[in-house]
Amino acid sequence: GTTGPGTTGPGTGPGNPAPQPFAIAGNVQGPLQPGAPQAIDLQITNPNDSPLVVNDLTASVQAISAPQATASLPCTLSDFSVQAFSGPLALTVPASSTRSLADLGVPMAQWPQVSIIDLPTNQDGCRTASLTLAYGGTGTGG
Repeated sequence: GTTGPGTTGPGTGPGNPAPQPFAIAGNVQGPLQPGAPQAIDLQITNPNDSPLVVNDLTASVQAISAPQATASLPCTLSDFSVQAFSGPLALTVPASSTRSLADLGVPMAQWPQVSIIDLPTNQDGCRTASLTLAYGGTGTGG
């Protein structure tokens, strides 16, 4: 058989840019006291032009600044506890928007919570401490 020359032409189309990562932010609702968890109303930002379905959310204490901590009154990561998000997954955040867990109808009892663990020792080293919280999550769409 014989073959002839092939031709290709230019193509145009909208293309599908890669989705941008979504952002998660949040703060505790009030001051921390030993044994009294504080809820975190996470804010989820979807920068994309299509809805985002969030399949997983995590929260953790990343760092502590404890100006009153001393060798005899320490304040460490082990003084704090984070209760995981226990609400429904497959939370849908509309395109190009930010929604809080409250906005998405998640009851406060299911939000992540952070607390000072109530220990049988003096915890004055944790007074006025500030925490850096880290959030993570996975999602589809967006």
